[in-house]
Amino acid sequence: MVIPATPKTPLIRFDAASSKLEIIGRSIPEDAEDLYQPVFQLLRRMIMKPHGSLKVVLQFEYFNTHSSRILIDFLRVLESMMNAGHLIKVFWVCEEYDEETIDYGEDLKQIVQLPIDTTVLSEEKYDDFLN
Repeated sequence: MVIPATPKTPLIRFDAASSKLEIIGRSIPEDAEDLYQPVFQLLRRMIMKPHGSLKVVLQFEYFNTHSSRILIDFLRVLESMMNAGHLIKVFWVCEEYDEETIDYGEDLKQIVQLPIDTTVLSEEKYDDFLN
């Protein structure tokens, strides 16, 4: 599954071979629920397969309030998957001077019981990762 990035929406890419889901870029869509619906459908299919694994990379250049609510719902689904026996690993990737995003990642660790690794990159490496 690949949903290309736009100026208001992130790249959403799932590679079944590596069980890797990436959401990278800006998330300020008109309708966040509609944008992320394919991701929730994917997770519903995956939860039916016992003891699967999933690596999730989240790198938001910017996200709005509605996207942050959807993100929490998304992480709660991942938490349910982990509780059902799936191996889940989440990587929260931030630019080194983006204190707000770094702090939000730390807040997420308090909201859900998931292994979330915060990766802080220099501006140059962060921009390379975006592209």
